[in-house]
Amino acid sequence: MAHTTLTYAWKQRRAEARIYRPQRIRLLLISSAPTDEDHHFYSPAPPQEDALFSAVGEVPFETAPRGTDRAPWLKQLRRRGVFLVEAKPNGPLTPTERLDKFVPWLVLTCQEIEPEHIILLHAAVYDAAYAALRAANLPVVKERIPEPVRGRATEFRRRLRAAIVRVGLERIIRPLAPAPRRPTRAGTSAAGEHARA
Repeated sequence: MAHTTLTYAWKQRRAEARIYRPQRIRLLLISSAPTDEDHHFYSPAPPQEDALFSAVGEVPFETAPRGTDRAPWLKQLRRRGVFLVEAKPNGPLTPTERLDKFVPWLVLTCQEIEPEHIILLHAAVYDAAYAALRAANLPVVKERIPEPVRGRATEFRRRLRAAIVRVGLERIIRPLAPAPRRPTRAGTSAAGEHARA
């Protein structure tokens, strides 16, 4: 098994992800590795451009997440039973690293959190982990999805949506509900005040 030192940055990323982990994980998404030591899928202060978060969010919400505050989108993913982990959890991949050596850890993680379905998000993750997850009788979907980069974002979204529908989870695909309007005084919303003005 790969040597996975529990660094401070990894502990921080785990704590940030744990906030949005559903009690019942209907769908587990597995990406390759964190973007860098400080930024990952559950980062409260994400980079301006995050192709993975944008492409993943556009499938269940039918629109790309906007703004710098990820909390509303992540809360909705949690409510819908969607969670994401990285195949290599302890840091970004180096140019010479292979994901294969992290697969034993990944299998143990999946067995521990008991997802109902697993989708592998990158072709490299699929090639490294699919057979091992299948051999461990884990509910991994047979769908080889490319990274959402270099002009392949449309194919990524199409294949991810197809995989979600194939396992009967199309109910998680619906727009993000708008936040309720703040009342201005008892029983009266700001919109109602404006309508009567």
